[in-house]
Parts: sequence; C-alpha cells; structure tokens
Amino acid sequence: MKNLSFANRWNSDLIDQYYESWLRQPESLEPDWRAFFEGFELGQTRTDAAPAATATATMPSTVPTDATAGMDPILQARATGAIYAYRGIGHTQAHLNPLQIQPPLNPRLSLDRLGFTQADLDRVCFTGNYLQGGTMTVRELLRGLNETYCGQVGIEYLHIQDTKRRRWLQSRIEPSNLKPALTRAEKLRALKKISEAEIFESFLHTRYQGQKRFSLEGGETIIAALDALAERCPQAGVEELVMGMAHRGRLNVLVNIVGKSYEYLFREFSANYIPDTTHGDGDVKYHLGYEADFKTSEGKTVHIGLAANPSHLEAVDPVVQGKARARLRRRGDMEERKKVVPVLIHG
Repeated sequence: MKNLSFANRWNSDLIDQYYESWLRQPESLEPDWRAFFEGFELGQTRTDAAPAATATATMPSTVPTDATAGMDPILQARATGAIYAYRGIGHTQAHLNPLQIQPPLNPRLSLDRLGFTQADLDRVCFTGNYLQGGTMTVRELLRGLNETYCGQVGIEYLHIQDTKRRRWLQSRIEPSNLKPALTRAEKLRALKKISEAEIFESFLHTRYQGQKRFSLEGGETIIAALDALAERCPQAGVEELVMGMAHRGRLNVLVNIVGKSYEYLFREFSANYIPDTTHGDGDVKYHLGYEADFKTSEGKTVHIGLAANPSHLEAVDPVVQGKARARLRRRGDMEERKKVVPVLIHG
C-alpha cells in the first residue's frame, strides 16, 4: 500500500511479529495491517517464480487466483483494504446527528488514504468476501460501502471475535446496503406506532405540566423498532422477551409495547396516588415494571416483561439477564434454546 510509514527496515521485527499474528488470526490486527499483508499475499500469487510459488503454498489464500486473473494486484489489495476500512471505521462518518447537514468526513476513508485515484474508479476489482465475491468497479464498491456503513445507521462489529457472527451480520446488512425492503403494511404499521408514541408524549406534556418527566421525544423510532422486534419473535421461535431500560421513554414503552393501560398509568400521575415509600417518590412510575402478552399482526402471542428499574440504573442489566435465565429454566428449557430473550435498552 502507498505511504505506509510503518513498513521500513527499522520495524522488521514488529512486521514479522504482526505477520505471524495475521497467519494465525487476521481479525486480531487493525484493518491497515490486514490490508498490508493481504496485498503482500496478492503480490506473491502474481509472480511466476518457482520459489515464490512454493512460499505461497504455505500461506492461507483469501482471494481465488482465477477470480483475480488479469487484475492489478496493487489495485486489488487496495480494494480489499477499503472493504476492511469501511467495515471497521465506516460508522465514524455515519449521519447520526439530525442537527448536522453533513457529518464530518473521516480522512482515513478518503480516496487518497485508501490508495485510489480518480482514474481508478472505473477499474474492475474482485470483492472477496464482500457480497459473496464477484467483480465490480471501484466506484460501485465504494458507493455500496458508503451507503451501508456511512448512512443514517452506524454499525461497529469487527471487535466480535467469532467469525461466524461477523459473517452473519455482514450477510444481513451488506446485500441491501442496510436499507431493508419493507412492505406497505409494514411501513403503515411503523408510522402508526411512531404516531402513537408522539401523541402520547404530547398529551403528557400538555396534561401534566410541572410533573417530573423523562420523555421519549427525539427517540420515537424506538417504539417502531421494538414493535418490529416483537413482531418477528414467533418466526425465530422466541416466546418471551425480558426487557430492561432506564427512565427515558419508559412510559411510552409500557403503554405502546408492553400493553399497560392508559387508565392505570395516568392514575400514577394523579395527586392521590401514594407510592410505596421503598420505591421513592416523584418518579416512582419510571421505576415500575409490567408484564403482558403482545399480540402480533398474525394473531400470535409473545409474552413481554419489563423489569422494575432500580435507582442505580446500570444494575438492571444483570437483573434482566438473570430473569431471562430463570424463565428458561422455569419453562423446562434446560438446553436454553433462547425461547426467552433478554432485551436491554440504554438511552
């Protein structure tokens, strides 16, 4: 790769050490180092010398030679490096702040830092394990990677050591550029849930002015996301969800997802509601849990339980994990096939 300051004779021992690590476990190295050694491997596979051929026979091949036949090995190494770079740090320039017209660009994802020029954009490269292999122009490759990893959702997953899990995530997000194809019915249901969440917050703000309140405003889409999660549970064999979350948006989740009645909830806002002193005072309604059955659009049932919230919010994580494990054992599911799933929402 171009302008790699670490590739010099003073660092030869370190490079040898990293090369051994790359042979054993490529994911343990940073994307730049992986791209460096992959480029080295590609360069070796392109030579016709017998000693080099013997050397490459002992090295793990990540790119089939027939797929890269006739391609520039340097361009191919840079394309592979670009894939790893976007997977590793693409989330750093995702458009996550709605108040920004354009998020700041990460210089490490610039065309120059990736080793490409404008003249390279229409050249063809092999995509390796991106989109199950194939060929496309560098322009198409970068456009797809940018749409997937630098859109309105940021994804960071290369720290996961299990290769199968990483591949599973990639197979779900890369083919669609992280833009799932929703049916009209699914879009209308999402709109309905977001509207219900917004109307609920507006009512609380108008009716209970001055009350201590931890609103969902700005995060209404979590209601549509939780609704979609519960909708898909029967397809995955999940029969129960054990949830834990902080104060913010809790009342909205209780009403619009878990199924707590408005009458029950509004009574907790009234002046004659006297909470148990062990729960605290003014924000007691934000500590309470609830359980109910969620009915999917297909008429199937998923039991959802939102755990009571302790004053030390971070303590809810192990509580939810423990409750999920206990529910599995109580159901006699000793093999723990994940019919009960813990869901932790941090906000």
